[in-house]
Amino acid sequence: MYINLGDQFAPLRVELLHTDAEASDFLLPNGNFNGKRFETISYITNEVRDADATPYLGPATPLPASETQGRCALDVIGQAFTNLPPLPSDYVSRPDFESELFDLLADDRHPIVTVAGRGGIGKTSLALAVLHRLVQTERFLTVVWLSARDVDLLGVGPKLVSPQVLTIADMAKELVGLLSPAESTSKGFKAVDYFGNLLKTHNAGPTLVVMDNFETVRVPAETFAWIDTYVRLPNKILITTRTREFKGDYPVELSGMTEDEYDVLVKASAARLGISELLSQSYRQELFRETEGHPYVVKILLGEIANARRPVKVERILATKDDVLTALFERTYAGLSPAGRRVFLTLCGWRSLVAQVALEAVLLRAENEKIDVDGAIQELTRASLIEQRMSETENLVFLGVPLTAALFGRQKLAVSPMGPAIEADLELLREFGAAQTTDVRVGVAPRIERLFSRLAERIARPGESLEKYVPMMEFLARRYPKGWLLIARLYEEMNEPGWVDAGKRAVRMFLENAPPGSDQVAAWRKLAWLCERSGDRVEEAHALVKLAELPDATFGTISAAANRLNALFSGPGAGVDAEAKRVMASRIVRLMEARLEEADATDLSRLAWLHLRLKNDDAAKKYTTVGLQKQRNNVHIRNLAERLNLTTATD
Repeated sequence: MYINLGDQFAPLRVELLHTDAEASDFLLPNGNFNGKRFETISYITNEVRDADATPYLGPATPLPASETQGRCALDVIGQAFTNLPPLPSDYVSRPDFESELFDLLADDRHPIVTVAGRGGIGKTSLALAVLHRLVQTERFLTVVWLSARDVDLLGVGPKLVSPQVLTIADMAKELVGLLSPAESTSKGFKAVDYFGNLLKTHNAGPTLVVMDNFETVRVPAETFAWIDTYVRLPNKILITTRTREFKGDYPVELSGMTEDEYDVLVKASAARLGISELLSQSYRQELFRETEGHPYVVKILLGEIANARRPVKVERILATKDDVLTALFERTYAGLSPAGRRVFLTLCGWRSLVAQVALEAVLLRAENEKIDVDGAIQELTRASLIEQRMSETENLVFLGVPLTAALFGRQKLAVSPMGPAIEADLELLREFGAAQTTDVRVGVAPRIERLFSRLAERIARPGESLEKYVPMMEFLARRYPKGWLLIARLYEEMNEPGWVDAGKRAVRMFLENAPPGSDQVAAWRKLAWLCERSGDRVEEAHALVKLAELPDATFGTISAAANRLNALFSGPGAGVDAEAKRVMASRIVRLMEARLEEADATDLSRLAWLHLRLKNDDAAKKYTTVGLQKQRNNVHIRNLAERLNLTTATD
């Protein structure tokens, strides 16, 4: 449970007290501890739920310091005073990220730089590699390394360690101990004030303060706000973190290794473990594909192969590594909003790339509570729990969950009270069809069309109705305009009361939102047909004129529009305003006269009739005469000739 202290402060976590998303029920510990979880109970509703015990499993005695905690005193390394820990001996260089981070720290801009990425992705090692190079320059006189790390990700697995700093006061105290300012012995000296002054001045030379594992500090957002208030160039702050719940920094998003970097890591690790001969080229490729170049996960898997003395399926190994999954993701997951958890667990329930538009649409099911899906996706992206890929053809986003995060999420989903609702969402989501990375370039259009086809089958079942799925379908159509035509077709096929008006609305929405030339002929023709069914002569006539005016309209289409307009405009009033008649008839006349060489006698009779509607008797006679010259025996042109008293021409 968290207590909201207002916009200026981060939510305060209350240990061992749990609540639901609406804060309408509260649960307290009730025993039944099984080594991983414990029971909670509500004395309001008597509901019983399991809760995660991981945060409380550490020993009561003091924990050892992290392997990457800063030294306890400043030493001269290169051109700077620093307490940097040594670079890990098995670090594999990542040139592109190293170059980007070095340039950001060396320049005179960006007072706060953040390296963000999943747990174990190599943020700390990257920072150390760059900093050991940076201190060889004269950019900073002092480089201070502060660590909030509470878990070391070792080759044998995660191990709990004691954080060096957790609050601004801890950081200030550590800085004072390292720098030993003369005024620290004075009465009234305040370490926090000294820290703030150090950040905003550079009397003793430029200073870089590094905050490793920033997500572990007590209130990250509030701590960041304090730092952002005081730091001034040329001083800088470097943060490494799994999550970025703040703005104002310059982020470096650290992803998995490239295949070349991965190969270097695997070769070195395999040689050290004596398993080089066990790793075929195909297995190495599978390992890279499944881990997405995650360095810590790769090391764990290679260690398991060394124990088994044979290659083992990647997913099978990771599924048994509860401690690894917990160390990598538990803290990040615990900090997610209810919407973030719902979206994350939904994506973890299906091992497939999912179009964001599809996810948003499915979560619009009538039974679901409304949530900010886009906000949840951005939250999960900042937390490095999901990855986004862009479709080249439609500029739409596909979402994927890395294997390790997905396995963790499935464990959470198995015991989550949201499980039944998420399974119902997944049933619909699967109707879009599974997608792999290579499918992203094709875009989402084929998947939306597949969904509409499957929905037609669902709606035909007893107990189902079209209206149940309309919010989801309309959401998709707003992103993929052709969906409106698919909705109109569904209304027609279902033949439910009011389907004609609903179909007309859907087709109009398509015409309002679709790009020019995209299925316009079919849409205007469909609208005209629906208007005919509903007896709306004005809109039918308008649809026919718009159909005829399309750049790719055939002359046959134009002539058919003229024929229908003549029928609609016949009779007393015919329900169409006289001026509207004149405007629409004139537009068709212009189209036909521009392509007279394509007209036969029937077409010319239709053109002549339009001129009669426009009271252009001379033009009507002219085109009737031309029609007679083309085909004297055409019944339409002969009847019109008799009406116009062109008896000589018809004899």
